Amino acid sequence: MGRWKAIAFLGVLAWQTRVRGDDDWGVCSGNKLSFTGDSGTASVYVPDGVSCSVLIKPSNTADHLQLTFSLLDMNGAGFTMYDGQAVGTESLWTCISCSTILPPPLRAESGAAYIVMENPDAGGSYIQIQFVGVTASLTDTQTVEYHMPIGNIFAPAVGSSSNDNRGIIPRGLDFRWQITPSDAAASDIVTLMVANLDFDASTGDHVVIYDGSEVTDPVLVELSGTSADLSQWVESSQNAMLVRLLTDAGSDAVTGRFGATYLSKGAGAAFGGGTSSCGFRDQPAVMRGATMMFTDGSAADAAMNRVEECEWLVQPEVLSDALGEENKLIMVASAVSMKPGSQIAVYDGDSDNGVLLWDCVNCKMVVPPILVSTSGSFFVAYESNSFIESYTQTNGQTAVYMGFEARFFSNWIGGKGMGDGGVILGMG
Repeated sequence: MGRWKAIAFLGVLAWQTRVRGDDDWGVCSGNKLSFTGDSGTASVYVPDGVSCSVLIKPSNTADHLQLTFSLLDMNGAGFTMYDGQAVGTESLWTCISCSTILPPPLRAESGAAYIVMENPDAGGSYIQIQFVGVTASLTDTQTVEYHMPIGNIFAPAVGSSSNDNRGIIPRGLDFRWQITPSDAAASDIVTLMVANLDFDASTGDHVVIYDGSEVTDPVLVELSGTSADLSQWVESSQNAMLVRLLTDAGSDAVTGRFGATYLSKGAGAAFGGGTSSCGFRDQPAVMRGATMMFTDGSAADAAMNRVEECEWLVQPEVLSDALGEENKLIMVASAVSMKPGSQIAVYDGDSDNGVLLWDCVNCKMVVPPILVSTSGSFFVAYESNSFIESYTQTNGQTAVYMGFEARFFSNWIGGKGMGDGGVILGMG
């Protein structure tokens, strides 16, 4: 089960640790563990029947804190993460018996995160979080592991927000997002959809995407501020991808941005693995790319998740200044498998006050026609409110419903249609 020892951590305090694999895990036993590095990994073990707290606050005051869960093994335990240094601040995420389901990447605007953990007598629990305090002086190589089947990627930028990822990008930075979904099969691939990329043309700032998890793997594409093609998705040939942001050295403040969303999926499937809240914390999840894909968040080879309410706002930036009816937004439902008690509605506009284009209530496998927005936005509302995972039909056979997958593209000058170069039509 591991061994125990006491160590000094970051030269600040000492605590008992537990070894799991190659990592030392701080033992949270009624005390508060503090992680004060500018970036690093918070690895915490909670014994049976213990409640405790964890504070992540870089000593170098950060503009905001990027948080990525690389491992959860909760064994019936739960936790709440707050944006701040105490209970009562904004809740970033709540886990109740979440087992090994990883939350999406999170962002603490205060520059600190406070976690309260409750562990009943159900076996010890583990939680591992990678954190990066974003400052203008952030430099050198920073590697963040993404094991979720779906996730958002944002360049660390001072002055950015959850609504606008533009800000001052640190100089001399080698920032790496290592995407290796934990539940992906060997035959699964990773699809990266770039939402926006804007680097100062006077710099050599650029993004390199590799077919694999290491910089020694083949390069799939290299994107700069003057050559980025946002109309094409980037697909790996395996279940791993490395996205690498490189910025020039220097002391001058340079404003820019880079944002993308990825899915880990098998052929014809939504994507492999498990997640929650359909893969996004913020609701509605905002899709800004010229062409992107999204799903209900359930595993490709399992029943759709139970008791979820999710929303998406599809609002490509390339259409924000477009004029005329020829600048339209097209959505195709490439897979629909909705169980009784679930529903999905698509509106032409930025809220459910828009024109209803399609409404699916207990529609099972009825796929809509191609949907067209003349407003430049879709609003999608989804609900799965039944605890039942499978149903017995009148012929005695069992039906398992798998959720949905939708894809969209923007009809704009310079656009090339759907990001994978084709359209999958699910209707008969």
